Amino acid sequence: MLWIYWIIGLSISVIISSYVIKYNREIGYTFLVVLFAGFILISNILVPRLIQFNLGEWALSIVTGSLLWPFTAQLSDMINEIYGKRKTIIAFIFAYIINLLFVLFILMAKNTQPEWSNEMEAFWLTYFLPSGRILIASTISFFICQIFDAYVFSYYKERYRIKEDNSKLSFILGMSSWRNMISDIINMFFDGFIFTIIAFLFVLPMDGIIHIAISSIAIKGFMAVVDTPLFVLFKYITRNEKRQR
Repeated sequence: MLWIYWIIGLSISVIISSYVIKYNREIGYTFLVVLFAGFILISNILVPRLIQFNLGEWALSIVTGSLLWPFTAQLSDMINEIYGKRKTIIAFIFAYIINLLFVLFILMAKNTQPEWSNEMEAFWLTYFLPSGRILIASTISFFICQIFDAYVFSYYKERYRIKEDNSKLSFILGMSSWRNMISDIINMFFDGFIFTIIAFLFVLPMDGIIHIAISSIAIKGFMAVVDTPLFVLFKYITRNEKRQR
């Protein structure tokens, strides 16, 4: 059931956004930014829930948000593909502001008087209230990795732009899937290390930090590869749309 929910959710996001872009480019950009911010917010909400994920013979301990986080990189590539690098970076800023407001309002709610039990309040605070260190780690890794992803994707898009514009559809889809996969894997690799080191250095033993980082990179890298066909679908549907630099 996990994969059914995952495929349905991501497919709906890709198909709807593709046709919204075809209908109206400006609305399409707004819709992609909303999706991008939404997936980041949902991933962060799911972070406290630790799960075991079996990847072949490996049993990895990951946070539930790791199942969705790789798709944020793909959404940034979808924005980059149609609207260019500059608007992609603007989307990062908008998404971060929305998530910052979420944290701000959680802090606001913390300063109200609850009417449920102390046990329920303790659970709520543990689940929703991020530590300062986690927030810093998330912010730094988000901006470094997403901006790096945007530049890598944009570099390969511009490098092969002329060749793609004069090639068959099969070559265009192949090249778009390649740059999507490369930029996303690089994003997930650095995100796994940067976030884990900042969040847990001097808190957990080094072997524990390395285990968490490797597990995070493995699952996020795997998911980044698995969701590549969805980017190919996006590219196919929007193949006649003008691409901005």
